Amino acid sequence: MASCHQSDETKQPMAFDSIKWKESDGPDFPNRIWMLKDLMDHHDLHGVTKDSLLRDLGEPTRADKDYLFYQVKQERIGSFPLHTITLVIKLGPDSLVQKVMVHK
Repeated sequence: MASCHQSDETKQPMAFDSIKWKESDGPDFPNRIWMLKDLMDHHDLHGVTKDSLLRDLGEPTRADKDYLFYQVKQERIGSFPLHTITLVIKLGPDSLVQKVMVHK
């Protein structure tokens, strides 16, 4: 069966696009890994409001106190996660982005 998604071998890095960032395929986000470098290199998130961040990145995969977690890519065997890349954003007490990290 033909797939409408490019394989990992032929896919190229992409410019950050809010709509494509939010696209999901079940529990996966097929475009995020290809946009992560552009997002980190060319979009300064420091000082951005939480509302603006949620508008651009969508709802986080997980949130914990002042941290927002966006799953970028997850490799699994069946349903068991082997390796996850996550964009981690720390909000300050004023709900502005204080720190942006990538956890691999």
